Amino acid sequence: MKFENEIIFEKYSNHILNEGGAAGHMMHPFDLPNVQTFDDILSTFNSAVQKLEKGSATIKLDGVNLSLKVIDSDIPNKKQFALDRGSQKEIDVNGITINDLSNRFSNIEGKKHPMVNKGEIILKIMNDALPSIKEELIGLGMYNDPSKFLNTEYIQGKENAIDYSSFLEKSNIIAFHGVNQFVEKYDRKGNITRPSPLKPRRRKNPNTGKEEIIKETSRKVPVDPGLMDNLREKIKPFAQEYGFDVVTSIYVTKKGFVDFNIPLNKPFVIKYTNDEKKSLPLKQWLRGDLPKSERVEYLDGKIKGAISKDVYMDVFKGNKPLNEIFKEQSIDPAVRGALTYHLTRVLGNEVLKNFTTNNYGDANNHEGIVLSDKEYGSDEFGNINSIKITGDFIVDGMGGNLSDRGKKDEDDQSAPAINYGGGKMDFSSYFSNPRSQKDPGGSGFKSKFTKR
Repeated sequence: MKFENEIIFEKYSNHILNEGGAAGHMMHPFDLPNVQTFDDILSTFNSAVQKLEKGSATIKLDGVNLSLKVIDSDIPNKKQFALDRGSQKEIDVNGITINDLSNRFSNIEGKKHPMVNKGEIILKIMNDALPSIKEELIGLGMYNDPSKFLNTEYIQGKENAIDYSSFLEKSNIIAFHGVNQFVEKYDRKGNITRPSPLKPRRRKNPNTGKEEIIKETSRKVPVDPGLMDNLREKIKPFAQEYGFDVVTSIYVTKKGFVDFNIPLNKPFVIKYTNDEKKSLPLKQWLRGDLPKSERVEYLDGKIKGAISKDVYMDVFKGNKPLNEIFKEQSIDPAVRGALTYHLTRVLGNEVLKNFTTNNYGDANNHEGIVLSDKEYGSDEFGNINSIKITGDFIVDGMGGNLSDRGKKDEDDQSAPAINYGGGKMDFSSYFSNPRSQKDPGGSGFKSKFTKR
């Protein structure tokens, strides 16, 4: 799921946001706080298979994340839908209407930004449907509260890595994942830049002992599933006029037997030096702790999170020996980081090839599977956390209509460095443009709102 570098993250072992854009990032199995070793990853996958067989897991789509909220129209006593990219820019906070799209999304090398067309379509559909869904919007708490938004995924054939038109007759999809609420935001002087009834949470920084605000863009809001189903069905006829299907959840069902021994017994090769290459069955490599908070230093001075796509590919491809890539003290965490990615990838592939859907093809045609369970914890509202099982998508999820802006694979962001806030943005070095105003945690516009 792509979102134009507009994702921020919290302390890795404590708080990972939900998936995509203003709605945040979804966890891989290794992101879970209680998963600290390779054995923990194996146990999590084994228990996940048992949960999947109960039939409550859903497909993870590879689309563009959009946040849709209801705002006042220029016409008195009338409402309209608007987009909100989750930043502190005034245009986002106020809501991006159809007329604002070209101002919010500037041209790329003289060509119209693809988000302009997507925004026009989704806003036309939602505004056409608005009078019919007023009751549902009131029930969801959205009609008079622009701090709440529909966490929406938009697919028009191919947005990123997956071309849905290659295996689906209906490849234009709008998926409603639920309702989120923006957290109130402030600038460095304490002025409110994004008002919301939902106030930020705080935690004590273990390094300084000071209480600091947790950086988070939004939180999921518990809603009546029946209201979401009603919303979907009422919007469908309006979406169909533009050639789109509307879904809330696409459930997976079992079609084969998952056997993790297959990937675990395949060889994994590491080239330490030109004279030392080691090949062992994957299961024999799985020793020690995951390098969740560890960093690796390259010979050229770059520093990256040990669990990252770049480190994985540098180890996995074997184009150069590790002693010609990493500093000596970084080779061990780089290997453990690469093994973390590889194990997650190959176990995920084994799961995906053995599950399918009723109308949307096999699971391995999609980005992955989303599994929610109380074992993964919950937030203060009681919303159960979710994990994603993605297989090859953990490294292949690149490209698409938004990639022209240099967007990296979202899974490069799976293991961010610790960030305790305090007005600073301490991202892993492989993030691009970490202090951009495009970031929900960025400085944003100068507000006229009152101080905290």
